[in-house]
Amino acid sequence: VSLAAANKTLQILDETAALETISNYGLEIQAGLGRILAERAIPHCFVGHPSMMGLFFSEDAPVDYRDWINTNYDFYDALAAELHELGILVEPDSREPWFFCEAHDVKCLEETLDKFEQAVEITMKKLPGERKAISTA
Repeated sequence: VSLAAANKTLQILDETAALETISNYGLEIQAGLGRILAERAIPHCFVGHPSMMGLFFSEDAPVDYRDWINTNYDFYDALAAELHELGILVEPDSREPWFFCEAHDVKCLEETLDKFEQAVEITMKKLPGERKAISTA
């Protein structure tokens, strides 16, 4: 059964534009998230392939634990919890990627960006020193 499923998956990937669709979705979500964060002067960066990207709150992507410890993972942790409350399931650990699939469509994109913006605002209010820390970073 598992070999049949793997074979069918490879066939779908070979015969459709699924990988391109997923990659494009990832690029669109990065652009939207980036816009929301840039409007609030929140340093951030994306890493990895657009279909399974990572989001870090720092200007430069971490390459090891020492780099990661200097990212604003407290903001990420609080934001992830707010996203979960709003129904957007992201990895609660900033060291893990977000995964997208072909089922994610324009409606998902709009909903995710809307709720992400809400979650950012809530997080900034919950972490009162955060707005100052972000603007001076």
